[in-house]
Amino acid sequence: MIYKLSPILGGRSEVAKLSLMEALGHMCLLKDEEEVKRDEKEIERFINFRSMQFARPVDEKDVDKKRALQEFERQITPRKFRGSAGAGKKIRTLQDYKWDFEKKDE
Repeated sequence: MIYKLSPILGGRSEVAKLSLMEALGHMCLLKDEEEVKRDEKEIERFINFRSMQFARPVDEKDVDKKRALQEFERQITPRKFRGSAGAGKKIRTLQDYKWDFEKKDE
């Protein structure tokens, strides 16, 4: 924790004087920043791959190469676009939350 927070807070002594809750808050912020940077790198890598793929399209007859490219694309697809986190979940709309007053009176 001291290694991660000392560049931000000014030194080891400031980190040592910090309360635990403040230190954990700073660590959460650092984690969020690292996740954003990781997501940016993933998206940039994916965009570069797609641009190269469109620049040199694969021959439709070469099934093995096409399958290998699809597998590689699946592996480098950014986490945001994989859909595994929200797969199968229904996206709720405002209409889903409206109360049916006719049913209430029955």
